[in-house]
Amino acid sequence: MKENQFDKFLNSKLDNFCNPEQKKVILYIDKPMSEATNTQLNMINGIKQKNVIIVNSLDELGKIIK
Repeated sequence: MKENQFDKFLNSKLDNFCNPEQKKVILYIDKPMSEATNTQLNMINGIKQKNVIIVNSLDELGKIIK
């Protein structure tokens, strides 16, 4: 996973933009966040700053996509 992978869903000025309806961008992480390294946590925080919703459980995901 790379932070810039989300740009094509967030930045309508890019040629490869693929979210014309401006839907929410969600990243589902299926591993416990407590096992994440500092590097991974920094990357996740960078992704959050791009207004990507981060979820870590199916319950959370279900609430968001209702």
